[in-house]
Amino acid sequence: MAILTSDSVTSGGNAITARIWVNFNGRNSSAIRTHFNCSSVTRNGTGDYTVNYSSAVADSNQCFFVSGIEDNANSGPGGAVPNARRNYPSSSSQRIVFQGLGPGGMFDADIMTYVAFR
Repeated sequence: MAILTSDSVTSGGNAITARIWVNFNGRNSSAIRTHFNCSSVTRNGTGDYTVNYSSAVADSNQCFFVSGIEDNANSGPGGAVPNARRNYPSSSSQRIVFQGLGPGGMFDADIMTYVAFR
């Protein structure tokens, strides 16, 4: 059984801590609000970002979670889903997107968060 605390997950008696986490502004600037081991966030286009790590992790075998908070004025019908983009995570970055479930396509979220465990 895994137990999640504020900064780590315990599984089988071993603590697994977040290797990278970031909270950033998804609107136009991708300005970082707070982070651990994140050097920058690149805005590739509307709703499309790359999280760049300050220090690389051992390999690309990460467990990650992406979330986004959006004011409903821009989300279109059906809300939105944050997820990984086309490529697998590398040891130094991960590309993520925020995509509407309706016909609206990708859009920028007010608050984006990303965390990776390894």
